[in-house]
Amino acid sequence: MGARGANSVALAVRRTLMPEIFPLAALVIAFGTAFGAVRLGFSPPIGAFLAGLALSGSRYAHQVFAEVLPLRDVFVAIFFTGIGMLLDPRVVR
Repeated sequence: MGARGANSVALAVRRTLMPEIFPLAALVIAFGTAFGAVRLGFSPPIGAFLAGLALSGSRYAHQVFAEVLPLRDVFVAIFFTGIGMLLDPRVVR
Protein backbone atom coordinates (compact mmCIF):
# COMPACT_ATOMS: atom_id res chain seq x y z
CA MET A 1 0.00 0.00 0.00
CA GLY A 2 2.62 2.53 1.06
CA ALA A 3 2.40 6.28 1.05
CA ARG A 4 0.75 6.36 -2.36
CA GLY A 5 -2.12 4.19 -1.12
CA ALA A 6 -2.42 6.23 2.06
CA ASN A 7 -2.57 9.42 -0.03
CA SER A 8 -5.39 8.05 -2.18
CA VAL A 9 -7.37 6.88 0.87
CA ALA A 10 -6.85 10.23 2.61
CA LEU A 11 -7.90 12.11 -0.52
CA ALA A 12 -11.06 10.00 -0.84
CA VAL A 13 -11.89 10.66 2.82
CA ARG A 14 -11.24 14.37 2.41
CA ARG A 15 -13.60 14.52 -0.60
CA THR A 16 -16.47 13.29 1.58
CA LEU A 17 -16.30 16.61 3.46
CA MET A 18 -16.88 14.74 6.72
CA PRO A 19 -13.83 15.38 8.95
CA GLU A 20 -14.92 12.83 11.57
CA ILE A 21 -14.23 10.03 9.08
CA PHE A 22 -10.51 10.92 8.96
CA PRO A 23 -9.50 9.32 12.30
CA LEU A 24 -11.72 6.34 11.52
CA ALA A 25 -9.93 5.86 8.21
CA ALA A 26 -6.55 6.05 9.95
CA LEU A 27 -7.65 3.38 12.44
CA VAL A 28 -9.01 1.18 9.65
CA ILE A 29 -5.67 1.44 7.84
CA ALA A 30 -3.78 0.57 11.05
CA PHE A 31 -6.00 -2.39 11.94
CA GLY A 32 -6.08 -3.54 8.31
CA THR A 33 -2.31 -3.66 8.01
CA ALA A 34 -2.07 -5.33 11.43
CA PHE A 35 -4.52 -7.99 10.24
CA GLY A 36 -2.57 -8.36 6.99
CA ALA A 37 0.66 -8.80 8.95
CA VAL A 38 -0.94 -11.55 11.05
CA ARG A 39 -2.15 -13.29 7.89
CA LEU A 40 1.44 -13.19 6.61
CA GLY A 41 2.79 -14.65 9.85
CA PHE A 42 4.06 -11.45 11.47
CA SER A 43 2.94 -9.80 14.69
CA PRO A 44 0.17 -7.16 14.73
CA PRO A 45 2.53 -4.42 15.98
CA ILE A 46 4.63 -4.88 12.83
CA GLY A 47 1.55 -4.24 10.71
CA ALA A 48 0.55 -1.21 12.77
CA PHE A 49 4.11 0.11 12.47
CA LEU A 50 3.97 -0.26 8.69
CA ALA A 51 0.64 1.59 8.65
CA GLY A 52 2.25 4.39 10.64
CA LEU A 53 5.08 4.56 8.13
CA ALA A 54 2.62 4.72 5.24
CA LEU A 55 0.51 7.40 6.90
CA SER A 56 3.52 9.48 7.92
CA GLY A 57 4.67 9.56 4.30
CA SER A 58 1.36 10.85 2.99
CA ARG A 59 0.46 14.45 2.20
CA TYR A 60 -2.11 14.41 4.98
CA ALA A 61 0.22 13.20 7.73
CA HIS A 62 -0.22 16.34 9.84
CA GLN A 63 -3.99 16.15 9.65
CA VAL A 64 -3.97 12.44 10.53
CA PHE A 65 -1.69 13.14 13.50
CA ALA A 66 -3.91 15.99 14.72
CA GLU A 67 -7.05 13.86 14.42
CA VAL A 68 -5.59 10.74 16.09
CA LEU A 69 -3.78 12.53 18.93
CA PRO A 70 -6.81 12.55 21.29
CA LEU A 71 -7.24 8.80 20.74
CA ARG A 72 -3.61 8.27 21.66
CA ASP A 73 -4.12 10.16 24.91
CA VAL A 74 -7.13 8.01 25.79
CA PHE A 75 -5.23 4.79 25.10
CA VAL A 76 -2.28 5.99 27.18
CA ALA A 77 -4.60 6.62 30.12
CA ILE A 78 -6.21 3.19 29.71
CA PHE A 79 -2.78 1.53 29.47
CA PHE A 80 -1.41 3.10 32.63
CA THR A 81 -4.65 2.46 34.50
CA GLY A 82 -4.41 -1.19 33.52
CA ILE A 83 -0.78 -1.38 34.64
CA GLY A 84 -1.71 0.27 37.94
CA MET A 85 -4.47 -2.26 38.48
CA LEU A 86 -1.94 -5.08 38.05
CA LEU A 87 0.26 -3.64 40.79
CA ASP A 88 0.06 -5.47 44.10
CA PRO A 89 0.43 -2.92 46.95
CA ARG A 90 1.82 -5.57 49.28
CA VAL A 91 4.83 -6.03 47.00
CA VAL A 92 5.67 -2.29 46.94
CA ARG A 93 6.52 -2.10 50.64
